[in-house]
Amino acid sequence: MSKKLISILLSLAMVAGASATVSVNADENKTTTDQTKDTTSTVDVNKFGDADGNNKINVKDTTAIQKYLNKSIDSIDETYADVNEDGKIDVKDATIIQKYITKKISTFAAKADNDWRTSSVGYELFVRSFYDSDGDGCGDFRGVAEKVDYLKSLGVNVVWLMPFNKTSSYHGYDVTDYNDVCDDYGTMDDFNYMLDTLHDNGIKVVMDLVINHTSNQHQWFKDSIKKSGKYKDYYIWNDGSQPIPSVQTSLWTWSAMRVARYYSCFNGNMPDLNYQNKDVWDDIDSVADYWLDKGIDGFRLDAAMHIDDTINAAKQHVDEKEGSVTHEWWQHFENHVKEKDPNAFCIGEVWPETTMETTQAKFFADLDSDFDFYNRSEIKSMAIGGQINIAKDNQTYNNKIKGYADQTPNVSKTTINSVMLSNHDINRIAYDVSQKNSDKEVSTARIKLAASVMMTIKGMPWIYYGDEIGQSGGGTSGTADPNRREAMDWYTARDGKGATKMNAVRSWSSSEKFTKANDGVSVEEQENVDGSILEHYKKLISIRNKYKIFYTGDYSTAIIKDVVKDNVKNKIYGYSVTDDSRDYSMFVIHNNQNADATFKANYDFTDELSGKTYKVGDTVTVSKISSMIVRYTGETIPLSAD
Repeated sequence: MSKKLISILLSLAMVAGASATVSVNADENKTTTDQTKDTTSTVDVNKFGDADGNNKINVKDTTAIQKYLNKSIDSIDETYADVNEDGKIDVKDATIIQKYITKKISTFAAKADNDWRTSSVGYELFVRSFYDSDGDGCGDFRGVAEKVDYLKSLGVNVVWLMPFNKTSSYHGYDVTDYNDVCDDYGTMDDFNYMLDTLHDNGIKVVMDLVINHTSNQHQWFKDSIKKSGKYKDYYIWNDGSQPIPSVQTSLWTWSAMRVARYYSCFNGNMPDLNYQNKDVWDDIDSVADYWLDKGIDGFRLDAAMHIDDTINAAKQHVDEKEGSVTHEWWQHFENHVKEKDPNAFCIGEVWPETTMETTQAKFFADLDSDFDFYNRSEIKSMAIGGQINIAKDNQTYNNKIKGYADQTPNVSKTTINSVMLSNHDINRIAYDVSQKNSDKEVSTARIKLAASVMMTIKGMPWIYYGDEIGQSGGGTSGTADPNRREAMDWYTARDGKGATKMNAVRSWSSSEKFTKANDGVSVEEQENVDGSILEHYKKLISIRNKYKIFYTGDYSTAIIKDVVKDNVKNKIYGYSVTDDSRDYSMFVIHNNQNADATFKANYDFTDELSGKTYKVGDTVTVSKISSMIVRYTGETIPLSAD
């Protein structure tokens, strides 16, 4: 059935509103109706709705349909328009299609073009480290607002703010009051100003919501210690009547006041909430409601895998114990948030402790997205020269998460993977690369290559602040986290207007190690400089924003090339990105080896990344430690290995 004819019937359904019952088999793309008899028609769900052909489904399509109806209603081909095959074209046909679309709309490729949750580039931002508006050395809400033009220049359209609730620590992951903000960052009025400024500039805001645990200074916990009212069982207490497995001993903290131990997965200052208690559910729902009413666009959900936690003998976190409410809670929370704001976004933090399927992927049955630690490791391996077939691995993982997501059709979620190179808990990509490459030029090339991979694989890319200039940060000990969160480096001289300092307001647990003057790693030293990491990021983000196929397409290995250096042969992999609903495809190749690779051009094309053009038959060189991104049409990829 043609796109235009389907669009006509869609418009008829909108106008007429006749009723029919329809059931959909998503695997077979079939629709059935119980009007006078059961009939079945096969339809291509990727081709209807977009009547004006701009790869978006919006109000303009309705206008195009109406104009077509006015001119061409008599020219409809009955063979195609009679979808229920009853021998006539009527509103029943349109109703079947309309109901089919209603059930299948989440599968449309075009949805990714106008839904921010499936078409954005995100940016993780630590308010304390980002920009200081009042000169006290501590980043703040108004500092973020002052740098909105920088965020726009990057091309990002959503920021994830690390915790900004009232807290007793520098990092904020121990909340003392869910309905207030950290004093170091400003007042609630300052927060509202920042939120309005970001929204006015087209940037969504995701809040880091820490609800696995609270601070031990939270009023709930203070009341729980005293066994006060409903708060008695808000946390997980053990008065000695139940044995604690030896593997868990360090996870329980003694309270002399209550004469009992409480479960504290991270440390004694962060007692875990008791999600077996439905009163906890109600209060956390209210917290989400409060911030959604403020205008927050979604939540990054800290420690999602630890809800209703237990640990087995192998020290792995288990969420499928008898009576566990882990997944029940998250499905409840997802639906609750979507009832409040259907356009909100919920992203879980789930670490793949054993395999991606054992932990990370299965949370896609519950939430819109998870941060992808699995593919992050793959990209890191590629960045330092490993032979990784990233397209195959990424597509395999996306198939797994779709399988889990499909198991829970009653959970109102938008399924998309969240890909990244770094975050506040793991070493920055520049740190990991520099450990393997002492040569600064090589390190820079490998940092850029890692960014190229992240920006061209399936999912929603998230940039950790400072990665776009190659900031380093990390270590091998458990005390490295503060140095993964050092000040954003704005200036050549390190210091300047708005620059933040590590020990400015709240004492951090270590001194600054990586933010230095005159090291080439600052916005001032890289902005508008050809070949810089910052300008490379800007180019990649513009490509990502232009070609939405990277969010929706199918990824497959399209070319394999041997690269020989010093008599050692390694392979590099190119991949194609295809989507039947679009009139173009993309080809990407990452040469992560320290030697050039040559190919033959199959036709004329332009490398979107470098801007270089090639003619059919040309010898094409993909330089060592670099990438190529090509838009193409037709069945043949742009390069041949020979």
